[in-house]
This record gives sequence, C-alpha cells and structure tokens, in this order.
Amino acid sequence: MLNNLERAIMLLLYDRCANKESVLLSPSQIIISLLPKYQITIKALDKIINNLVLDGYIDVINSDSKGKPIYCVSLKMKGIAFKRELVNQKKNNRYLLIRTVILAVISVTVTLILRALFF
Repeated sequence: MLNNLERAIMLLLYDRCANKESVLLSPSQIIISLLPKYQITIKALDKIINNLVLDGYIDVINSDSKGKPIYCVSLKMKGIAFKRELVNQKKNNRYLLIRTVILAVISVTVTLILRALFF
C-alpha cells in the first residue's frame, strides 16, 4: 500500500510516462508539480523514488544535466497497472463500506427485535 504522498508522486510519474517508454524529470519539476498540496524536500523525494523502485513500480536511472540531478523514469509492469489498481482499490473500499452499513443495520434490527421480545 502506498501512502498519500507516494500515491501522488506515482500518479504524476504515471501521467508523465503515459504512452512513452521513459521520461526525463528533475526533482524540482516533481516538487513543483506537487506544491499546491504537498511540500517535500529533495531528500524525501529521493527516498520515495527509491521506495517506488523497491516496490517494483518504476525503474530509475539517476543522471546529471549541467550539474543538476535528473531522473530517467520508466514504468515497470506494476507501474503500468497502477491506475487499474487504484480503481480496484476504490471498488473494494466501496464494497467494504456498503457491507459495514448493511451489517450495522442488521445488527440494530436484530437488537430491537430481541429487546421487544424479551423486555
């Protein structure tokens, strides 16, 4: 499971890598894209990028361009299926919510029936 910041970075990388084999991004581009909602340092971004690599979502090659760091990012199979995974997770969350509400209603109904019968 990815946390909210990892999910936001993965969505950004997925959108940038859509229909491309790989894409070049600087850490500052990623940070600027996340700024309205998230404030993140370059060290924290590096850690999250490495976690995404370890989780099997992306491949990253670190490089330098004019003395500034650049990421060459390509999606792995798990990264390509990321959007589908999000949709499935939302469906699962809806199912769990509906099931919880239905079970709560049944529980209250049974409690009221038992209370009416025995008290």
